[in-house]
Amino acid sequence: MNRIKGSQSMQENSRVTTLFPVDADLSIDELMQRVRAEVELRRSMHDDWVEEEAVPVAKGERLPRWVGSSRRLPTKPFYQLGELLQFTDEEFISIAFRVILRRPPDEESGRHYLHALRAGRNKIQILGDLRFSEEGWKNNVHINGLMVPYKLYGMADRRFIGRFVRLALDLGRLLRLPHRLQSAENSSGRNVQELGGVVNKLGEVAEERLAQLEAARAQFETRQAHLEGEVANRASAAALQAADERAKNLAALAAALAERADAFAARADALAVEVAKLQAQLAPEHASIQALTVDSHGHRRSILDLQRKLMTLARAAPTPTEGVVSPNVVVPSTGAVNDILNADYVSFEDSFRGEREDIKQRCAHYLDSLRDASIEPGDGLVLDLGCGRGEWLELLLEKGYAARGVDLNAAMLADSRDHGLDVIEADAVSYIASLPDASVAAITSMHLVEHLPHDVLIRLLDEAFRVIKPGGLIVLETPNPENITVGSCWFYLDPTHRNPIPPQLLQWIVTNRGFSDAKVERLSEFRGVPSIPRLGEEVAGAAQINEMAAWFTAAPDYAILARRA
Repeated sequence: MNRIKGSQSMQENSRVTTLFPVDADLSIDELMQRVRAEVELRRSMHDDWVEEEAVPVAKGERLPRWVGSSRRLPTKPFYQLGELLQFTDEEFISIAFRVILRRPPDEESGRHYLHALRAGRNKIQILGDLRFSEEGWKNNVHINGLMVPYKLYGMADRRFIGRFVRLALDLGRLLRLPHRLQSAENSSGRNVQELGGVVNKLGEVAEERLAQLEAARAQFETRQAHLEGEVANRASAAALQAADERAKNLAALAAALAERADAFAARADALAVEVAKLQAQLAPEHASIQALTVDSHGHRRSILDLQRKLMTLARAAPTPTEGVVSPNVVVPSTGAVNDILNADYVSFEDSFRGEREDIKQRCAHYLDSLRDASIEPGDGLVLDLGCGRGEWLELLLEKGYAARGVDLNAAMLADSRDHGLDVIEADAVSYIASLPDASVAAITSMHLVEHLPHDVLIRLLDEAFRVIKPGGLIVLETPNPENITVGSCWFYLDPTHRNPIPPQLLQWIVTNRGFSDAKVERLSEFRGVPSIPRLGEEVAGAAQINEMAAWFTAAPDYAILARRA
């Protein structure tokens, strides 16, 4: 019964035993290459072995397994001592238990006797201990030749006679040594031969499996090619069908478009007739409009003449003495003259500075400057000095910032208020002087500093440094005299400009008044910078000409950006 259980256990273990460790990621080609290499290696190692007749392995059967000598020892009522002594180490313990006690060794007993054997206890003594134990007497398995040597080994442990007994036993073992060596050699040779036969059978089975795999792969590749061809054919058919349907749709669409084109052509002809009629009807009115345009130009010249006369009278008329008024002289007030000048400057801005959307595009990049300075909507007031028509204020308001503008031009401020902007009519320096310390997040100024005398600019920067919060930003934009056209012509187009300020000078002034991290940003975007192609190096004098061209294409404006530490 134990033997049957052991055989079943071996079969179960054999089902999980594999010939090679197999990587799940290996391709079929790599797997077959490894199988071939293993088979050739094992054949080369066992060319001198005696091959047994190959046993074919049917599909579904398990591969052959090598069986040791212990598995071939039959169960019978008596044994010769030599049959048991041929085994060694753990196999000897297993055989001794199975033959004498008719059962496999339990874990504790097997470990005890194996340790005793490895510590030098004789096999005969272990066989005797098992045979003459209580369990051994019950099984009564006879072992020829065991009794006498077992008793002798028992006497060898006695005090006086034991020395002579051990000498006799050693002499007997010495005489039997050649025979035991020959037996061990024969047993080892038999095991090697049997192992070689099993390996050869495994190689043959592996080759057969390899051939089956190659055939399966060839069949798979054939099937795959067939399927790919079928898929391609079906895809081509579907594509042709789709193309036919699309062609039909396009033809129908072309026909519809042709009908609509004919209808549009007819409609265009009818509209042309109507336009001709309207032109004939509007011809007298067009002549009247041209006459009105001529008259308006004349009226404008008359208004300008009156403005000039009023301003001349304001400057030339003597200051009337207190209580004396000349009935023949009408002297315009200073406020009226300022209104004339303010309106005149608004007209100048509209003509030369650009449309409102143009200015908003130019200012948009300062939003990034505010974010770079960690100034977000809700962080405080952004104050714009010389706000003009309020384009920058409008852009700040759209982005959620709190913004206020300061300017002296009442006409421009009125336009800003019409756009819903927060503006104040005041002198820039006087207004910021009235603000408390560290009360604004940033101060900006677009084309103001070139209008100021140097001492006024210094006072403006000192007051700005006082009212800006620590970490706040100041932005000063002004025309760039590095551009020759700007510095020599366009700057003086504005009669209120004093003098251009070079970038390095304004940067130094800002830094000298206490601001930090002052940097120059040269501005070209949305400013209509002319494009002058550069000459190639092969042209004579190209370096000098290109350098001069750079003077005319430099950024027309620049800005100084600085922080209050």
